[in-house]
Amino acid sequence: MHKYNISQFLGEGWLPVEQEKQSQRQWSWSKEESSLIFPLKHRGYLLEFMGCPSQIFQINVETANKIISSFSVAPTFKINIPTDVVSCRMKVEKLWVPQNILANSEDKRELGVSLQNISDAAYFEDSSLSPETIEMGLTGECNINPPCKMCLARNLEKNQYNFHLSDLIIEKMIPVLENAEVVSLHGGKGEPLLSPRLFEIINKLTMKKIRTEISTNGQLLTEDTAREAVNSGLTRISFSLDAATPITYNKIRNNPGFNKVVNNVRMLARIKKELNSLRPEILMSMVLMNENLPELPEFLNLARILEVPAIVLSLLTPITDNYTIQDNDFIFDYYKQQIDTSSSLFKDTVRIVAEKAKQYGIAIISPERDIRVLLNEGKQEMPGENQINHITPFFQRQ
Repeated sequence: MHKYNISQFLGEGWLPVEQEKQSQRQWSWSKEESSLIFPLKHRGYLLEFMGCPSQIFQINVETANKIISSFSVAPTFKINIPTDVVSCRMKVEKLWVPQNILANSEDKRELGVSLQNISDAAYFEDSSLSPETIEMGLTGECNINPPCKMCLARNLEKNQYNFHLSDLIIEKMIPVLENAEVVSLHGGKGEPLLSPRLFEIINKLTMKKIRTEISTNGQLLTEDTAREAVNSGLTRISFSLDAATPITYNKIRNNPGFNKVVNNVRMLARIKKELNSLRPEILMSMVLMNENLPELPEFLNLARILEVPAIVLSLLTPITDNYTIQDNDFIFDYYKQQIDTSSSLFKDTVRIVAEKAKQYGIAIISPERDIRVLLNEGKQEMPGENQINHITPFFQRQ
């Protein structure tokens, strides 16, 4: 059974509860209505709860205003969350416990319902299930050197994977990839356009009706490779810009290629029209940090000008070992560049951009819970694939 950090799934209406004797971390309801948030793509979850041993609760688990489960709690129960559920609300129909009472109780378990564990249902319900998305890097090489400031693979791992994936491994992986719904051929180690087998693999997967995607810095795209990308059936390509101006781009990505990438986005869009193709879907991505956060509104505007249908927003990955890079007058300190997502500056910026994106008809995709919550304020549930034009989230690539 695969254990998860419960706190990452919690929405509104929960309080932590420590059980010293059992050394378990649990969360109890503090409001009549609580919510849970799940990844946009998952294979089902099993939730394990403990209810008050002396009272009965009627628990309704709802998503999109439909009840998917209804339980009487006495005293433990489990809920299976289907694969299409992105978030759910949980209501106590007969009794609920105000937060001030719960917080002052000596034994909080006597007053409500606690969430004990979240497990990936696929691990024990059907171990033969294949993942919906497989991410596989084809190369460890990158054309940007020195590496981008936030590139963990090259700044912390000292470029130890600087080679193409061997033909032997690729041939063994092809049958595995053919069982997935989506295959992401970037993997975070290198630039996929450097792989000599990229479009050959995409062609094979396209013939099997498997969606494929890559994330690229975009500098190596040429007329020929753009046509190959279209003809191969590549589903989606995301251009990593991380900035809206050449100055900030140069600071973060260590080269003056901003305008070149922007022109390559235009070129690929033009070739798609020439070949009368809807694929690949073109996206632009931005890893948010304190240095580029002020440019987020301008980044959205750039996407509008380039007629890009969606942008991908992610955050710097939390790390244990900090590092600092000085480049001329710019000092990049990884810890200091990590955004405080509770700050009003971050929240106000994302809210403004979310509102503008609605006006422009541009989707915002993010694997980050803090960003998704802001994007989804006022809605009943977190956005599913049908709400973002069938665009699934990219894995973060730093």
